[in-house]
Amino acid sequence: MPEGHGDWRVYGNPNNEWLIIIGRNFDGAGAYQIYSHHLATSQQNFLGEKRMSIDTAVGVDDWLTDTLGVMYSSIYNYSSPIVSYYRFDVTTPNSLEFVLSGGEFNRNLIKIDSPKRYIAFYSGGEFSNGHGNCSLVILDATGITYQEIGYECFPQATDELRPFYLHNESIIYYLVLDGEDDMIASLQRYDTRYLPDELIFPENLPFGEGLFWGEIEAILGVSPDEKQVAVILDDDNEFNYVYFRDYRDCLHYGETWRVAIIKPFYQLPEYEPGGILHHTEPIGVCSPSQVAWLDEETVVIQAYPVRYALLAENDGGFHFPNTPSSLRRISFEENGVNIAITTQQ
Repeated sequence: MPEGHGDWRVYGNPNNEWLIIIGRNFDGAGAYQIYSHHLATSQQNFLGEKRMSIDTAVGVDDWLTDTLGVMYSSIYNYSSPIVSYYRFDVTTPNSLEFVLSGGEFNRNLIKIDSPKRYIAFYSGGEFSNGHGNCSLVILDATGITYQEIGYECFPQATDELRPFYLHNESIIYYLVLDGEDDMIASLQRYDTRYLPDELIFPENLPFGEGLFWGEIEAILGVSPDEKQVAVILDDDNEFNYVYFRDYRDCLHYGETWRVAIIKPFYQLPEYEPGGILHHTEPIGVCSPSQVAWLDEETVVIQAYPVRYALLAENDGGFHFPNTPSSLRRISFEENGVNIAITTQQ
């Protein structure tokens, strides 16, 4: 090992034939040196170097195969740490290479175990007014896959500000815009257990197939059988939700928002047409944490109290109608929709 290094850390690979050895140079830029060491032959490979600040952590995150690993680096003392991921091959010198970023607090990242796979979902503007095409970067044992999704996507949850809604740990729902002035969002679904080109009809809908279209501000939840999706629908020809980082802003400015329970189009395996099953009046719902399915046909929605400033038509002044907090239970039955609402002033 080189002189002048310390803080050595050692990781074993899955079949215990190789070691990953990481040391830190405390002189200068505080670089990390990464080596692999074969136990049977003492073969040693220099995999790469990470020149990062003194506040950065580096380590092995997981393994894709017995020899192909994933390393992370994270600036851990920041208020919003950003984690980056690199792949390396223990048998190949200088194989360390950057692959993807998990974003702040790994909000962009999905990791699944079967198959072992990392998926980074980049939402274009990344929670700002800027623009960038929405895209996926996928890392697994087969290599790196880059997939463009659309002109732009936007965050879905004020709880976490993630650019997708995660269902059952591996399926993501997200909203896609086709252009800068597009006021119609396409609801789409991707099962991360498959690569995009493995989604072959009729077993799966092709990648990028729209499930529903409208002025959808956010995805609030998905039923256990995925036959119903709760969304926020609006009709003011402007997407507002993407700019709200706090649910209080959302409640104050979302006076035209309605919660809609929709049936996605082209449901598998029946391929039935979809549509809106039910929508509420404007209520104080902004977050997935306010929506929960009790079973495949019953959803509960908790609404916060809201007070909007509305311009009165008769005198030009403002009036402030109050919408009370409520808890509603919506059941979809053979003979229609059964709704029970409890309100509290």
